[in-house]
Amino acid sequence: MRRRSVGATPNGFFISLSVFYLSRALRFRAFVLSCLRAFVLSCLRAFVLSCFRAFVLFAPSRVLFFTTFAAYKNLRKMSVNIFIPYEIDQFYPETAQNAIAILKRLGHEVHYDMGQTDAGQMAFENGNWDEAKKIGEKFINEFYPNDKIITPSSSTVNFITQHYAKLFFNTGLHLKYRHIATHIFEFCDFIYHQTKARDIGSVFGHRVVFHDCHLPEKHDEMTHLLSCVNGIKILNNPFQKEECGAHPVFSLNNEPVATAMALQQISYAMKVGAEYIVVADAACKLHFDSYIKKQKLEISVIHIVDVLASGLS
Repeated sequence: MRRRSVGATPNGFFISLSVFYLSRALRFRAFVLSCLRAFVLSCLRAFVLSCFRAFVLFAPSRVLFFTTFAAYKNLRKMSVNIFIPYEIDQFYPETAQNAIAILKRLGHEVHYDMGQTDAGQMAFENGNWDEAKKIGEKFINEFYPNDKIITPSSSTVNFITQHYAKLFFNTGLHLKYRHIATHIFEFCDFIYHQTKARDIGSVFGHRVVFHDCHLPEKHDEMTHLLSCVNGIKILNNPFQKEECGAHPVFSLNNEPVATAMALQQISYAMKVGAEYIVVADAACKLHFDSYIKKQKLEISVIHIVDVLASGLS
């Protein structure tokens, strides 16, 4: 039988020793990873808490940032098409020029079709619906499919949105007229809701009363824009939503009544010391102007677009 020499190391000893040191190394590695994980989680927790505290502490600044960002987003450049009704084109072309100038000042690209004429309102109010339909068809084909149609005429917007259905409902132009009716904007309505502009730098240091009898649902927007004009003083007008008799057909056929309706508005404005009557439609301006000039009264009428354009360089 063969004997082992003294001092010889068995293979099992080396294996045991290797396993021992390997287990110690693995434990050390697990310990290091655990420390690193704890350190990272601690730093992350501290960072999150710091951000949360800063978020809460500077809440007003946060709100201001998001409000400013939203305003900047809404003040983006838009491509718009402008419609100028015949009253403005023939009698107050400076109002049309001012409307275009304001839109460009706000960064919009303005398109004006030189071939545009009318929307058919006069013929419709006169009872000549066939003629109104022909004119309206031309208007629809000129402006469809534009998404932004702007006009400084509250009566035109009221006519298209409220009465085009009587002319074009369930006809070949049904879808087109529906598109036009939902994409035409009164000038102040567009400035207020689409552009989100308020104070555009206007200056008009006079006492005024406001009147519009065509779009009473938009009076808040119009008067808010007026209130942002520097130097202006808006006097209360309890008759601002009442009819002034400016409809051309009505005023021709009922001159005494139309005159009395205009007199009510003008008399009150003068009574409270207004220097100007601000209107949102050229028909109202023509109606008031004719009476004021005939009676040689010390008061003037001005379109709201011209007020907003006052003082702009």
